[in-house]
Amino acid sequence: MATEEDRSHPSGAEPPNALSDAVQQQIRVASRNGRYALAVAVLAAVAALLSSGVSAWTSVHVSSTEIDRQERLARHQALRADRLRAYADFVTAYLGIELQLGDLKGILIRPANNDLLQTAMTELHDSLAPYLRSSAMLHIVMSSSANAELGGINAAQDALLNGPDSLAPTLEYARDHQIATDENWPRLAAAGVAAIDRFVSDTAIDEFVTAARKDVAAG
Repeated sequence: MATEEDRSHPSGAEPPNALSDAVQQQIRVASRNGRYALAVAVLAAVAALLSSGVSAWTSVHVSSTEIDRQERLARHQALRADRLRAYADFVTAYLGIELQLGDLKGILIRPANNDLLQTAMTELHDSLAPYLRSSAMLHIVMSSSANAELGGINAAQDALLNGPDSLAPTLEYARDHQIATDENWPRLAAAGVAAIDRFVSDTAIDEFVTAARKDVAAG
């Protein structure tokens, strides 16, 4: 005898809450497609982020490299300008000393005159200050390639002013004696002239200028 449940669901019919195989298959396909679409969307987003990040890094790297290049160029130009100015100041100071030495030599070979000699000594002393200052500055900014030439000039300058064969004995003697009537003065004056000539011959300023030009061009 058929029950109420049997009458509501005829034989062979599926219960109303049961899904057919076809529907379940479509759901599975849709689910897979949905997951695929989601994965594609996620990958696309990640790719976009990576691309943006790479582009940003590349931009920052290029900018940083350009800034470094500009800074190196600025330092190079500043150093070159400092070297050029230091060399020019030194050569100018050297020529000032050479000019004063020429005047002093002229006084030493003429008839003795304490006043003229004292004036020449004062002017030589005054010209030494910018010479020594410019030499110190040049040591700071110059490259090692010109050290030998500058060292030679400084050694000649030291020999001019210090030691028994320098100008020092001549100038010290002149301070304490009336050289116009002193019988020893001709000998002291000749020694002073020889010291000046050695300085001029030992400085080789032309070779120094050549080295300076190379240093400035390389700096």
